[in-house]
Amino acid sequence: MDNLNTYMTETTPQPAAKNVRANDNDGVLTAAHFVLEKFCKQALESNTRGPAELTKLATSFGINRSYRTLINALNKYKSSGLASLKRKEYSGKGESRSFSESALIILQRHYVSSLVMKNAYEDMHKELRSAAVSFIDISTGEEFIIKNGLLHEHPAELQGLTLPSSYSTKFIEGIYRLPGYDPSRIDNNSFELRVGSYKSACRYLGTLDVNEPALFYGRYGIHDYRNKRQHTMKLNYSHLLPGEYIVGDGKQLDVIVISEDWRRVYRPWLMGWYDMATRRYCYELAVHEDSTSIANSLSVAIQQWGVPQSVKTDNGSSYKSGRFQEMCRFFNIEQKFATVKLARAKPIESMHNIIDNLLKSAVGYTGNKYVEMPLDTRDRIKLAIGAQRDAKKYAKAVKENTGFSFNIADPDARLKRSKRRLMHISELKELLESKFDEYHERIHGGLKEDKLGRQAYNINCKDESVNELGEKINCPNGRYLYHVKQGFKPVAAEPGIVALYASNFELRTVQLKTGINLANGEYWHSKLSGIAAQRVVIRYTSVGCRNVYVFHSEELQKVRERGQLDKDIMDSLKFICIAKLQTIIDYNDESAYKDELILQRAEEKAIRDALQNNASLNVSGVIDPPQSNIIQLTGSETDVQVIKQAESEIIEESKPKKNKYKDVDLF
Repeated sequence: MDNLNTYMTETTPQPAAKNVRANDNDGVLTAAHFVLEKFCKQALESNTRGPAELTKLATSFGINRSYRTLINALNKYKSSGLASLKRKEYSGKGESRSFSESALIILQRHYVSSLVMKNAYEDMHKELRSAAVSFIDISTGEEFIIKNGLLHEHPAELQGLTLPSSYSTKFIEGIYRLPGYDPSRIDNNSFELRVGSYKSACRYLGTLDVNEPALFYGRYGIHDYRNKRQHTMKLNYSHLLPGEYIVGDGKQLDVIVISEDWRRVYRPWLMGWYDMATRRYCYELAVHEDSTSIANSLSVAIQQWGVPQSVKTDNGSSYKSGRFQEMCRFFNIEQKFATVKLARAKPIESMHNIIDNLLKSAVGYTGNKYVEMPLDTRDRIKLAIGAQRDAKKYAKAVKENTGFSFNIADPDARLKRSKRRLMHISELKELLESKFDEYHERIHGGLKEDKLGRQAYNINCKDESVNELGEKINCPNGRYLYHVKQGFKPVAAEPGIVALYASNFELRTVQLKTGINLANGEYWHSKLSGIAAQRVVIRYTSVGCRNVYVFHSEELQKVRERGQLDKDIMDSLKFICIAKLQTIIDYNDESAYKDELILQRAEEKAIRDALQNNASLNVSGVIDPPQSNIIQLTGSETDVQVIKQAESEIIEESKPKKNKYKDVDLF
């Protein structure tokens, strides 16, 4: 048993032997321990001695250890048996002894913010140098004075006139001494922070799980943590009434269309509302997402669904000011605001995915962040803008979602018969209406899973309305029909008030015979003939609506374009009439044909009677309306009596009673 103090070089294992380590698992018996036990028994039975013989025997068992290690294992086995071969667990396992706890906290914080080990290690040193007064290099024992975040090699020179040697990137293992350190004090542990080497820091940071909730929260912030780590709650809305709780949001559509005036192409905005009780959806197309377009979309919801009880929207300024806020205040609609940057806080976001799928096959589809723009769309845009050099410009604008609007340069892109042009905005609306009609009749997955939707599949259901509707109760229109059967009635609003708040307005010139032109439609009223060739402001709820509200003033005649309309001119406007959309009447439709002809002849008779009775006419030729009923556009204080009277006249004129115009000669 000589050369016990000498460590033998490990021999190379034989090809057939397995490299067995007896201390792979701390404190746990493994297969390697039993192999080592067999070696010890064989060595003791054969009384093997000497370094060469003992290592040769160990190699035959696949054990590659030094002679000293083998002797220690034999001594332990002789005294305590197999249990003594287990390696004792280290009490400080998992702890970093080269770093103080405070230094580790700083290191981890910087790593969470950058996820780069080297940057975290250097930022830890920089932060400690901003608070410490000196630094000791453990490898050399040299002490550096810290001033302005730099390590100064010669502290004595700080008091002199010579420039001391300094280090700004000396990031090594050492000890930082904080203010308050006293060499005469016995215990200075609270004023010293140990910092390990970069390799030690890498070993520690490598054990951290970046996806662990606390680290993920610190790295990505509260918004990403809520969206990607928190579970989504399932809420039941079946107990709500239709229109009781609606959610609104704007979405820029992934499709390019031609504007109403056929002069430019752009990506429209869809300002939509989502009824949580029935999953119905209504919308308004707009050029921009602002308070006016939001108010217009809410007016569409009020006309179709009635006045809602509460609305939930974003926290943007457009939802907290302007026409939309005035509209909510006037109709006593409770405003709720979604949590910032939390997609699931607005259930309407799921509707946006449905809209994306509906438009994937539409003409002018731009693609999205997952789908490239189709080649057909690129060719149509090139035709519209008429310049090959702008190809990269529009592709970048669409991809970055920074806005897209170009004037049409090629006249062929405006031709309605052209097969290479983009969709017109009116054609997009027709497409969306047909798509949403299908959506409202389709079974909705969210409705199937709520409490009321499950009753449709319950054989023991005793609700007669559910049994009558069957599975149709789980489509939006079917769910609304169920509530109607239960006695639900929507809260209606005055159309005149809604139209005034839905401040969609345009500047138009009245034509003598056709009246007012808007979006390829003609709007006419008999009072317009008296202000022919003059400019008027029209208000309407949506493109293609049946009626527009006409306003006129003398100050308005000085305006040449819409951009010149200011507050004083808008306040001076006076209500004239409600112009009705003119439709083509079939010649064989005698009822519609005769009714329209009767109205024209009645108008002529009223003018003749007025002339015979010397009725007072104003300069424009229109009978003066009562001055007390002239409307002023002042928000919630608007007087709508004249508008209400005009609306009632339209209803009466559209359905003339029998013999009402018995004295009128048709021919």
